[in-house]
Amino acid sequence: MFENLFCCDWEIVGYDCEKNIKIDVLKKPTNMNYFDNLQLTFTRPEYEEKWNKIKQKNSEYSSIIKLNGATVGELQFHKTSRQVIKFRFFSKFLNTI
Repeated sequence: MFENLFCCDWEIVGYDCEKNIKIDVLKKPTNMNYFDNLQLTFTRPEYEEKWNKIKQKNSEYSSIIKLNGATVGELQFHKTSRQVIKFRFFSKFLNTI
C-alpha cells in the first residue's frame, strides 16, 4: 500500500519556513513492509464541521491519523479557501520508519 511513499532513495523535508527554515534528509526505509498489519485510526472518525463562534462560520474538518496508536500525520479538508484535501506527515513519524 505504501510502496510509493518514497519514490526516491532520499526524501527532503523542510519545516519552520516562516522563522528559520530547517531541512531534514531522510533515507528511504529498507523495509517498506513496515505498514503491513497495522491498525489505522482517526482521532475524528466522522466528518464534522463545528461552528466557530468567533468567525461565525463552520470550521473545516481535520483529523490526526494513527497507526497502532502512533501518530502519523494530519488529514485536512479545505473547502472554502483552497478547496483541497491535504495530508501532512509528522516528521517525528517519518524519522521512525
